[in-house]
Amino acid sequence: MIIPTLEIGEKLHKELWNWLSENPTMDYFDWTGWVKIDVSHIICACSDGNCASCPIDWGEDYTCLYSVEDMGRGLFIQWLRQMNLERRAELAKKIRDLPWKFRKGGNNGIQ
Repeated sequence: MIIPTLEIGEKLHKELWNWLSENPTMDYFDWTGWVKIDVSHIICACSDGNCASCPIDWGEDYTCLYSVEDMGRGLFIQWLRQMNLERRAELAKKIRDLPWKFRKGGNNGIQ
């Protein structure tokens, strides 16, 4: 079982969201990749639920849960609530393709 580094976390994030884009009827907890990792070390990309330490660059004034432009709904919330499967797949691709920021002197909560 893998305890993810930030780099492994990014790779697994892309695998998860790619799978979700190809399987829009499924939810993130259905992904079989969870068996590869020690989930006690990664709950979401930031692992600690602190948006300030998230390694994903959601853009200015954005987080996975919040977006100024989208009436307060970030991409993850939009994906979670989306019923249209085509749109859900598009949102999963957007999340998959977001850039990751690697901060010097820290690992953003991921070991």
